[in-house]
Order: sequence, then C-alpha cells, then structure tokens
Amino acid sequence: MVGLVHSRRNLLADGVADSRTNGGLSTLGVEVVEELNRLGLIIDVSHLNDAGFWDLMDLVKSPVIASHSNCRAVCSHPRNLTDDQIQALAQRRGVIGINFAPSFIHPVNATIERLVDHIDHIVDVVGPEYVGLGSDFDGISSTPERLNDVSQMPRITQELTRRRYSEAEIRQILGLNHLRIFKQVLQ
Repeated sequence: MVGLVHSRRNLLADGVADSRTNGGLSTLGVEVVEELNRLGLIIDVSHLNDAGFWDLMDLVKSPVIASHSNCRAVCSHPRNLTDDQIQALAQRRGVIGINFAPSFIHPVNATIERLVDHIDHIVDVVGPEYVGLGSDFDGISSTPERLNDVSQMPRITQELTRRRYSEAEIRQILGLNHLRIFKQVLQ
C-alpha cells in the first residue's frame, strides 16, 4: 500500500494541507500512479487534496483505499471525504478506514457515538462493503473517550450492535472489507 503524500506538497502531488494552489498530481505523480497500477499496489488517498484525489481516480486500475479518513458531511474537516469521493471509492470497490482523531470526528465532542455516525453515513451513501477502521493510533495524541489502543475496540462493536448492524455487517466493518481488497490486489 502506498500513500502519495503526507498532507504537504511533495514531488508527486499536493497534500490536503496545501490548498492554496489546488494542484493535483504532478507529471511525476501520474508516472508513479501508472507504475503502481502496473505493480498492482494499493494506493491510499487519505492525505491527498481534492484535486489530487480526482486526478488519481482518473488513473487508477484497482481498488483504492482511504486508510484513515472520515466523512466531510458529518464533520467538515479537509482530511475527511466528500460524498462524491466516497461514491468514487465505492465504484472502484475501495474502503474508507474510519479515523479516530477527534478533530476528524466532531469539532467539539468526539465520542464513540459520533465516530459511529461516520460509519452510518458511509453505509447510507454506499453500503457497509466500503467502510472499515483506520484508527491512526500512531498519528494522534488523544482519541474519543480514551479509545487509545485496540483493547478499547469492543466499544465500537457494542455501538454498532446497539445500532442494529447485523453480525455480517459488523465483521465487514471490523476487517473483512480490508481483507477483500488485499486478497483481490495480491492475487
């Protein structure tokens, strides 16, 4: 799996933190994406800006993931995906891994319930086959209600159960959706 940028501009593309130019993929970035397609690697869009995201969608041949991104319709953060982006990822059989960073969940009150609101939104927009967990444990200093490590993950399962997700849907969200992509791309 390869991420083209990490929030700031590099030789391949503009990251989400570089919104002044609204540049997308560079010529070198296009060449790299074409080589990644040839090699059969998974491309991660989580830190690309919107223009780079759409450039990538025009080029990609296999499923794309957003390893740790949420929904802009639920929380207006530039790292979160728009509904159009969520639909584009689903059309390519990709997965959005929900990020646990409080600022991506809710501007004031990042709770487990608000985190699962992002899952609900993706399910409403494209279905349960396209959402997973992305955490970003190594990139954030605090998470909702001390969801700081995997020992607390059952709280997400409990909330999904409370919201009447089926066992099959919960399994998809907790890992089977990501496994589907890895199996497809690595064959």
